[in-house]
Amino acid sequence: MLSADREQLDELALRAKHDVNEAHLNIRVCAFNGGQDVWVDIGDKLVGVQALQGYLQCKPEETLHVGDQFLSTGNDIATRRACCTVWVSNPEETDKVLSLLEELSNLEGK
Repeated sequence: MLSADREQLDELALRAKHDVNEAHLNIRVCAFNGGQDVWVDIGDKLVGVQALQGYLQCKPEETLHVGDQFLSTGNDIATRRACCTVWVSNPEETDKVLSLLEELSNLEGK
């Protein structure tokens, strides 16, 4: 099996996004380095966060996105335009962030 290093995967992601944009398809895409491969998603997480904010009737300042791909070739970077964000590097950090948020919400109610 062929393998690629991070820089090669980043280049592939940037090239994929560039090629889709050059095609003038008028669609939002997110091309990102998945660690061992490159993904091209239709839409991006910004669309998802904004849809969820609308559905839950939450303001941007009431929303927090926790993600692990905030580099320019990541799939979480776009969410920074819709809400506050927390950058984590693994599931254990996600668990820790959620635990801290739970503690803070319990303190707020006292």
